[in-house]
Amino acid sequence: MFARKAYSADERSAGYVNFLLGSTHITEGAIPFAAKKPLVVIPFLMIGSAIAAILTYLFQVQVPAPHGGFIVLPIVTHPLLWVFAILLGSIVAGALMAWNQNRSAQKQERKTSQSTNGCH
Repeated sequence: MFARKAYSADERSAGYVNFLLGSTHITEGAIPFAAKKPLVVIPFLMIGSAIAAILTYLFQVQVPAPHGGFIVLPIVTHPLLWVFAILLGSIVAGALMAWNQNRSAQKQERKTSQSTNGCH
């Protein structure tokens, strides 16, 4: 969703699949992104997850099921607050990843333009 032009077509396609996977709390879709830049991406994911977890705690949300994502929404206390916490954490992580991806794309673009101009 963020910085679409900075990602390849394959990466954008993987991002769409992650919406479905993430809605059921299947996190394996993040592995290809994290594997490319683990020291950058994993902390961004941790920040987003921490925000969602802290908000869930503050909102006193209780999720009696150990897994299941939005499938277990009917048994969650304060379900709208839970969804809000997850969305906010996801947006923060996505924005951080987009910022980093834009920055990397701009660096690569400068390198490419310098090499085509004959500058080294």
